Amino acid sequence: MSAGCSRRSAGGWPGGHTQKGHVAAIQNAWLVQKSGNGRARPQKSLASAAAVAPTIVARIVLSQSPALFQEAAQADRTMLPFFFDFRLLIWIAPAIVLALWAQWRVKSAFAAASRLPAPLSGAAAARHILDSAGASNVQVESVGGSLTDHYDPSTKVLRLSQDVYGAKSLAAVGIAAHEAGHALQDAEKSSLMAVRNAAVGVANFGSGLGIIVFMIGLAMALQPLAWLGIILFGGTVFFQLVNLPLEIDASNRAKAQLVALGIVPEADMPAVNSVLNAAAWTYVAATLQSILTLLYYASYLSGGSDD
Repeated sequence: MSAGCSRRSAGGWPGGHTQKGHVAAIQNAWLVQKSGNGRARPQKSLASAAAVAPTIVARIVLSQSPALFQEAAQADRTMLPFFFDFRLLIWIAPAIVLALWAQWRVKSAFAAASRLPAPLSGAAAARHILDSAGASNVQVESVGGSLTDHYDPSTKVLRLSQDVYGAKSLAAVGIAAHEAGHALQDAEKSSLMAVRNAAVGVANFGSGLGIIVFMIGLAMALQPLAWLGIILFGGTVFFQLVNLPLEIDASNRAKAQLVALGIVPEADMPAVNSVLNAAAWTYVAATLQSILTLLYYASYLSGGSDD
């Protein structure tokens, strides 16, 4: 789906212990995927990146200055923000639990719905929905990967993964209809979609750089720089808040169109609803996780999470 259904958890010390390795690890910690406009956007593994990035940045900065390391250690003997912040994991635990549950629901619902036949393939279902709504200018193409489905408003192309494009299953037509819902939002010139498309660049920039800037500011005792990092990371939160209602609306459109156009009999809709509802919970978990992460670092900087 356009927001993706696959997540990863970063652990340990990817990239080795060299400064070049640290930079690579930061890049790998922030997984990205294709967004609705065909560009990369933050994945939903905010907890992983939030936990890994402070460690990496701190080692880069503090390894260059033993005195600074000792000073930081005296300021906070636990050194949790610089190595492995268990308080952050506790803070965002509700979102992590919700995300894990949502991932399990997506996988199980998709597997179950994939075994149930549909009269049309995912590509044919999307084409039917688009044509019926007067969006014949939108092209439907196949794209590599699993669950890499997305709509690109910049080129008016709806791309479906190979498992969805040619498959005649309830799971395939449900996902295809969801992406067609995004195309219909674009065709109707949805103001919310315009805001989301404009916010993608801010979210990419803020998600990759925000926490890094925050940790450098914290390590160097430069509070304005740390707050700047929080503000940058706020771009990711803003994107998630705008994206959530769009994803829910696309799923609602998909459910209505599948029944109205006779693509899926109403008696078979529970299986489709299960897939789309499970995916919606992944968007909720991503939004909650980004909000809690932002609040944690803001609270830490203002002294709210001190021991």
